Amino acid sequence: MDKLVQEIKDYVEVLDSDLSLKDKQIEMILNRVKVYLNRKDVPFILASTIAEMIEEQSDMVKKNKEDTISSISDNGQSISFSNKVFQSMISQTDVELFASHTAILNRFRKVGVIGVNPFKNE
Repeated sequence: MDKLVQEIKDYVEVLDSDLSLKDKQIEMILNRVKVYLNRKDVPFILASTIAEMIEEQSDMVKKNKEDTISSISDNGQSISFSNKVFQSMISQTDVELFASHTAILNRFRKVGVIGVNPFKNE
């Protein structure tokens, strides 16, 4: 998993050098992909596709140049801005998030059975 996270980070840096995501944020995105694919793993070959999804979300967020304030301290006079790219990816539906990549992702999707939890033994 660490190799996949690093590979995605490398691809994201090539696609958009200004965008930086933490390992945990990428792992959360990977978990979302795992659920969509109905798998316990994410094939390594999807690293570039996932990086493209992240970069596309970044482009959509950059269209709205305003940063969102996540917290304000009065006496310490500090203002924190939220990571809008990550927040938008987590809050979107699968259709919105995976948009143009569903054709690629569906090739790796496993058929699920109703009532069976594939993650039960983890």
